[in-house]
Amino acid sequence: MCCVEPNGERWNQPLTDDDRNLAEVPGRLTNQSALAAWPLLQRSRWVWEGNRLMAAAAWKSQSLQSALIAACLAVTAAVFIRLELLGALGTRLAYITLYPAVTVAAVIGGYRAGALATTFAALAASVWLSPLREAADWVGLAVFVVACVLIVGVTDAMHRAQTRALEAEAEAKLAGAIRESEARLKAVVDTAADGIVSIDGTGIIQSVNPAAARLFGYRPAEAVGQNISLLMPEPHRSRHDQYLRDYLWSGKGKMVRFGREVQGLRKDGGVFPMDLAVSETTIEGERLFIGLVRDISERKRAEERQQQLTEELKTSESDARRQQALFEGVFNSAPDAIVLADMERRITMVNAPFTRLFGYDVEEVAGSDDSKLYVDRAEWRRIGDHIFADTVEAPPVPQSAQFRRKDGEIFPGEIVVSGYSDQSGAQLGYVGIIRDVALERKREEAQRQSQKLEVIGQLTGGVAHDFNNLLIVIIGNLEFLEMRLEEDEERALLRKALDAADMGQRLTDRLLTFARRQTLAPERTSLNQIVLSLTDMLRRTLGPSIELTTVLSPSLWPVVADRGQIESAILNLALNARDAMPQGGKLVMRTSNMEIDTAPVDADLQSGRYVRLTVEDTGEGMPPDVRAHAFEPFFTTKGTGRGTGLGLATIYGFAKQSGGSATIDSDVGKGTTVDIFLPAEPSFGTAGSAQERMQQ
Repeated sequence: MCCVEPNGERWNQPLTDDDRNLAEVPGRLTNQSALAAWPLLQRSRWVWEGNRLMAAAAWKSQSLQSALIAACLAVTAAVFIRLELLGALGTRLAYITLYPAVTVAAVIGGYRAGALATTFAALAASVWLSPLREAADWVGLAVFVVACVLIVGVTDAMHRAQTRALEAEAEAKLAGAIRESEARLKAVVDTAADGIVSIDGTGIIQSVNPAAARLFGYRPAEAVGQNISLLMPEPHRSRHDQYLRDYLWSGKGKMVRFGREVQGLRKDGGVFPMDLAVSETTIEGERLFIGLVRDISERKRAEERQQQLTEELKTSESDARRQQALFEGVFNSAPDAIVLADMERRITMVNAPFTRLFGYDVEEVAGSDDSKLYVDRAEWRRIGDHIFADTVEAPPVPQSAQFRRKDGEIFPGEIVVSGYSDQSGAQLGYVGIIRDVALERKREEAQRQSQKLEVIGQLTGGVAHDFNNLLIVIIGNLEFLEMRLEEDEERALLRKALDAADMGQRLTDRLLTFARRQTLAPERTSLNQIVLSLTDMLRRTLGPSIELTTVLSPSLWPVVADRGQIESAILNLALNARDAMPQGGKLVMRTSNMEIDTAPVDADLQSGRYVRLTVEDTGEGMPPDVRAHAFEPFFTTKGTGRGTGLGLATIYGFAKQSGGSATIDSDVGKGTTVDIFLPAEPSFGTAGSAQERMQQ
């Protein structure tokens, strides 16, 4: 509790009239007011004594004036009255009106006024009323003066007695008021919630109130007479006396006039924070410092707790923001659509993949029933029954359903639904994870088709190989027999047999190509050159009703493949397109580079660089059941004698044997698109050596 701070300005505020008036307003003192009222306990009597002396001095200064006025008025009135009586009385009874004048002056103005009135009356009587001509006149004047002196003496004695009585009564009343005021002020100080300590100019404690005694742990008798440093911890304890001397002698330092946070020292050695305010006053020439102290330990603990709570709140908010950002990142980066719904299955939140999958923005579905996502309301009810039937312990089971996008498109999907709860375990709603399985099912179908074609190819290759060996024997014997025949008729019959055997051999060659057992002659070539070299022949073959268009990439990568097989594939696709467009149409051939990390759904390809040849027509198209068997050997929708069903099968086998693949996309009334993927030359890509694959 430092009264003075070093290196500052002096703060001194003596008591004012407002401070003194506090003694007359009981019950209105606050702790801060009590600090100012404390000196009144020791200076109230001194104030009264000063007021009494000042009143006496004022009375003395005013008495002479009143005496002169009273004397003049009284004598003047008496003289005028006596002059009016000259005609009736003459010079007899000259002093008859002057006695009352002297008496009135003495009563009103005191002995001074009486003496002055006596003097003025004697002079006036000797001049105007009874001139001093004879001895009797002098005797009459002397008698008048003596009588007036007696009158003034008696009147003054009576006046002084009355004044003393009034003063005694006033002093008694004022003393009672002072005692009552002191009692009230002492009660305020003693019952103040804050501690009040007064010290003199040497730092010695003069008084402590009960609150200060309780605060510091000392009895008042133990603290009074001790240095104020008793209540201070280091380093203030050893420095305070020097601060106080500097302040008193040189005015250096400043008074802690307003509340300031410092530390106090209890009797048991405990240090505690407190607010301190100090005022300075002077009583009878002695400087006195009064300190008001308040224990703020609870407030400091509350502030520390508030600070801790604030930091915890900031940390919690930061953690919540991080968790929210993490949740939003995971929520929106999930590969599948996620829907959050309440217990009534009203949508509350969706992620970004949901928007991409269904086409709805968050605002369009928030608060709406999730049944709008399903094609069949019966499926929606079935999923709901499954949700409510599941227990918390039961793992969620994927459910298949048909879903509808915003544009009306229907797609197959799977949904996994589970409930989510708050920290108390109360269920808040449901989380649904929806996955579009159309591509997956298409991949599965393509995989099954590829496996089926692989099995068919192995079977066909074995049969074709054995059959080709038989044809080689037959053709060899027929050719040997042809050389020995001489009859033209017999040679003609033998030629027909050879032609039929050659046709059978070509058929087996195509079967071997599908089975990827055909010996190819790969070479570095450009698909653009092959397409351009066949354009004129294709236009003649297709006829004027079919418009042929080529869209060739100017920077197409070269390929290593069997040129003859490529030409055969292009011709087969063009003839198939012509048959699909009996009324005419458009045929487009495109070439492009393609670098893939993930193969198309219906193409079994490794990652790498490929050259794609696309043949697209505007023909009748194929239904799904026909498209599923298009690459199978001997499968054809043409009439008897119009095709063998080996065209697309041969193309598929050639592409696979070359290290690539082939795909077909067709819908009824929308035409057909066939894509042939051939690996780029190794120096241009990473698809691997096509020649190595063909040799394998």
